[in-house]
Amino acid sequence: GFHADISGGAGPHRLIFAVPVRRDVTRGGKPLGALVLTMAPERSFYALLTDETVPTRTGEVLLFRMDGKELSYLSPFRGAPAGWSAQARSLDELAAKIPVAVERKDTFAELTDYRAARVFAATRWLPGPRWGLVLKIDRDEVLEEFHQAGRLAGLAATLLIVAGGLLLAGLWYQRRGARLLRDQIR
Repeated sequence: GFHADISGGAGPHRLIFAVPVRRDVTRGGKPLGALVLTMAPERSFYALLTDETVPTRTGEVLLFRMDGKELSYLSPFRGAPAGWSAQARSLDELAAKIPVAVERKDTFAELTDYRAARVFAATRWLPGPRWGLVLKIDRDEVLEEFHQAGRLAGLAATLLIVAGGLLLAGLWYQRRGARLLRDQIR
């Protein structure tokens, strides 16, 4: 079957795709060889992940890999990591979502990312290369508009209460003035 990997270690990373070539594809015969494509992931592959269709301050797509039970990030980070422990914690929280994602069910959860920030994250598992994608955005950025709308609704409610109070006070003064005028006429 199809195989994909990112290699590199200390040197530059290389994205490697390998597909077996068979004489008779329908019978699954012995492979004649393999077609192998290598490329520098920085050139175009990572650019696909970082291309923003909807610009955000904190949103990003990260590619990760599972080696046995260990997870590691493959793609570069948009922000600065908060240290090794924050990155390890983010991978541990992400690892808890993998069993569900492997069953071809996308997951959505609130997690801690590699910057030690609380984020909303959606994950998708790519079974062929045993990679995963996580799309994440800071919780504060997502809820910012909600909080802004709440503040505006509170301000509008306050203005309505004040306007209603002024209207009632005006009516009370008008009736009081009318009563005083009536009492003077009598």
